[in-house]
Amino acid sequence: MKTKPTLSLIIFLMFSSSFTNSYNTNRSNKNTKRPSENIKLIHILKDKKGNKLGDVYIENFKNDIFKRLLITIVKAGKIDTLYFINECQFINPKGINMKYPKENFNGYKIDSFTDDSIQLFGLGKNSVGTSDPIIIKWNIKKRLFEIFYTSE
Repeated sequence: MKTKPTLSLIIFLMFSSSFTNSYNTNRSNKNTKRPSENIKLIHILKDKKGNKLGDVYIENFKNDIFKRLLITIVKAGKIDTLYFINECQFINPKGINMKYPKENFNGYKIDSFTDDSIQLFGLGKNSVGTSDPIIIKWNIKKRLFEIFYTSE
C-alpha cells in the first residue's frame, strides 16, 4: 500500500537537503565538522481568522536549546522564508531585525507561543543567565514577522 508523504515530511527533507548541500559546497577542509541535521517542526502560526501564517522549525537543537529558527510558508509549491534566526542574527525579508551579543551566546529556548507570536530567551554560556524575553510577532500592517517591543 502506497502512502503520500506529509507536507511536514517534504519540508523536512528539503531543509535537510539544503543544509547538507550548503555544508558540502561551503566546506573548506577535512577538519570542518558537519553541521547538525536535526530539524523539528515546533509550531504553526496563524492569524486571528485562523489562516496559516507559517511553520516554525528549529535546527541544531539539543534538550530544547537551539541555535537556529526558521519560519516558512509554502506558496505555489515553493518555500518562502518569513523569518530566520541564524545563531546571533534575527533576519526577516527586510534584513537584519536584531543581533544577539556573540560573546555570551549559547543558544535560545522557547518560552511560549501564541497564535501569531513566539517568545524566546537567549541563553548565556553554560546556560548561566538569560536575556530579556524576545518576542517575534506577526505585524499585520507590514505583513511580516519582526521583533515586538513592549514600548510600541
